[in-house]
Amino acid sequence: MKWALLLIAAASMVPLSAWLRRNPREAPKLWILVGFLAVEHGPLHVYMAIDSVAGFWPGYTLGAEISLLDLIAVAIYFVLPRSKHSLPFLFAMGFYFFAVFLSVFQASVPKSALYYCWQLGRVFFFYAVVAKACAADERVVPALLKGIAFGSRGLASGPRSPYSLRLRARIRPQVRVLR
Repeated sequence: MKWALLLIAAASMVPLSAWLRRNPREAPKLWILVGFLAVEHGPLHVYMAIDSVAGFWPGYTLGAEISLLDLIAVAIYFVLPRSKHSLPFLFAMGFYFFAVFLSVFQASVPKSALYYCWQLGRVFFFYAVVAKACAADERVVPALLKGIAFGSRGLASGPRSPYSLRLRARIRPQVRVLR
């Protein structure tokens, strides 16, 4: 069942790319969603693990995960125009990735070390898509920031929202203790 859902989700990125090509003025709406999904780790954090060690491994990476954000990033990548400039920090990221990959051979649990390589690859790819999109379209940065603020739940909701008031009630006693 999970493989069928993964195939359906991956196949739905082709129409998303086609829609984005036909409607480039709607791109900020998608970037708001990307910003939201980047910080949302609640019930809307949709992902699946191709291979998982959840419950068996106490580390941070619990498997070769693919999220909805990854699939949307792939769809956006195919729509972005070619860039004349190279990606910033490419050498540093490649060197770090190579060092992490070499550590797989020394790890006591190589499979879990490979999961970290997979996660780094996902992060690097997401970075490349965002950097390329920011260079190509000036509307990306404000839309991405709006999505991040919306996903943070306190920044975009205003000073009188129930969430902000609860957050302030938690922070104020700690501030008084620090003074």
